[in-house]
Amino acid sequence: MSGRAPRTRPWRDVPAWELWLLGGIVLVALLLRVWNLGQNLPLVYNIDESARFVPDAAGFFHQRLGYRELVNPPGMMGLLGIVDQVWFRPQGMSPSEALAKDPGQAYLLGRVVVALVSVAAIPVLHAAARRLVGRTAALVASGLLAVAFLPVAYSRVALADGPTLLFVAMGLLAAAWLLQDDPARRRGLILAGIAVGLAAGFKYNAGIVVLAPIAALVLRTGTTGWPHAIRRGVLMGVVAIVAFVVSNPYVFIDPHEVWRAIQYQADWSGSGRYVGEPMTNGFAFYTWAAGWGVGWAPLVAAVIGSALLAWRRWRIAVVLLPLVAGYLLVMGPQDRFFARWLLPIVPVLAIAAGFAVSELVGLLRRGVAVRNPAAASDEDDATLAPARRREAGPADRGRPLRIALATLLAVGLGAQSFAHSAHTAHVVGRDDTRTIARGWMEDHIPPKAGVVVESMSPGAWTPTFDGAHAFYSLTRWSIYHTIPAVQRRDRKEHPQLRIKAGFSSWVRILYPELIDEFERYGYCWVVTGSYQAGRAGRTPGLVPEAGRYYRELTRRADLVWQVSPFSPDAGPKRLPYGPTAAPVKYQIDRQATTYELAYERPGPMVSVYRLRGGRCAAPDPVVPNAPWG
Repeated sequence: MSGRAPRTRPWRDVPAWELWLLGGIVLVALLLRVWNLGQNLPLVYNIDESARFVPDAAGFFHQRLGYRELVNPPGMMGLLGIVDQVWFRPQGMSPSEALAKDPGQAYLLGRVVVALVSVAAIPVLHAAARRLVGRTAALVASGLLAVAFLPVAYSRVALADGPTLLFVAMGLLAAAWLLQDDPARRRGLILAGIAVGLAAGFKYNAGIVVLAPIAALVLRTGTTGWPHAIRRGVLMGVVAIVAFVVSNPYVFIDPHEVWRAIQYQADWSGSGRYVGEPMTNGFAFYTWAAGWGVGWAPLVAAVIGSALLAWRRWRIAVVLLPLVAGYLLVMGPQDRFFARWLLPIVPVLAIAAGFAVSELVGLLRRGVAVRNPAAASDEDDATLAPARRREAGPADRGRPLRIALATLLAVGLGAQSFAHSAHTAHVVGRDDTRTIARGWMEDHIPPKAGVVVESMSPGAWTPTFDGAHAFYSLTRWSIYHTIPAVQRRDRKEHPQLRIKAGFSSWVRILYPELIDEFERYGYCWVVTGSYQAGRAGRTPGLVPEAGRYYRELTRRADLVWQVSPFSPDAGPKRLPYGPTAAPVKYQIDRQATTYELAYERPGPMVSVYRLRGGRCAAPDPVVPNAPWG
């Protein structure tokens, strides 16, 4: 595998049928990513998408980012900022004006950019895998990346996770070039530096891809020597630094804030278990996440393929497998973990799974070696020179069987993910339960009434007094956040009151006596969502007071309305459901991506309760007498 590949034009030696097949795979990937891409706009229910890249991109060239924005490196913000300028300036609007006047268009543009950049990773991964492990493995790996649930789901929202796959694939292609090119060629070094710099500039942890080109350089030292490898490594490092600075200019503009952001992210990842996540071991979690996020069959195939790489292609194994091992060693010991953090190693898992399929199919090819040694040559090895492939002679009679077997295995590996990816792309086109709940509340809850709405979406979800949607305006109801007088009085007895009631901390602020305060001050409508109550029900030991709060709520309030995103056939028939119960158990990643086939529409299960005591006993609308802070 260390032989020198001839200098040829890209794709020159790729047969037309393979290019057509790759084109079909790319088309399927694109369709899965753009189907219902404008779901529920202008409302953006993914809290990270709402708060981060699109809003930051709108002001990227005239507003300075702080450390909280730089917790996510600004590469994606810069890319979207450039696209916004090109798209909105001819319309006579600045990106900031466009975001305020037409947020739906701004977010849709961001999603389109993410989908296109993410799909671009597929042909790049094919090129890398073809050089490293052959044609069959490359096509299988491309197919898996096209349909795997996590890559599809995070290519449908304007976040940096999906596009990062492109830079990881570029890093793997660069490693293949470094391993196989003439030592005098520099394309591998340049591409490796660009890939590493941009990967880190879009997602800090994706910089782990640097291990692949470094391994390739080390493997070539037998022929080039260590001084040559060190010089090339230095050049690669310089290019990587330049690419990183281009994608993250704040390294020079405000290095203190960048370091502060990285430290904040590290501290947050190690700041204790995340409420609602029952798993406590990161290695077990990422194994489980790969099982549904990529597929159980591909995961098993990837494990087998990794073992076969170590046995039959140890040099390729040295390039690929340390990337997976190193990434898990860094991410696994953290206190908090999320399925999308697995994405930087998904391309390697896809290649390993593809190699397992290639080796299984190869058993048939090697089985004819006695009858026809020429036909049994390694015709699938894309690194063979064209002359050697011509010398292999005519195809043997077993080739149709091998093609059929490879196709069957590839379809089988991708079936689980394709079913979930297609189902999700379909159902998210329907109204979100929060949109439905908003409409019900407008019809049934009087304006200015006191409402406790659990954190289940960005604040823009709340309509204005006239029922319209606006980003920066007074809301239709008096929404409970905190009551300053209660905070001052009870913060010693209930430390929860010191916590800001954000999305990730809402259930931590709850305790049963809050019901008394709601009734006393006139917050008579309580809207719960399974994104919060479900977390308390899944990990009751972490928030015992929240469990008591929900039990007290159901005892002292009437359930007046409920909407579920799940099929009536899903789960036990216990309608209406309690706030901490749902047909499908809560899991933050699977619910945020609408993974379960039980979903009929996106969103949490939303329940509306009406308190009966205190000021809430009056039949007329009650206006809270406590301003919220």
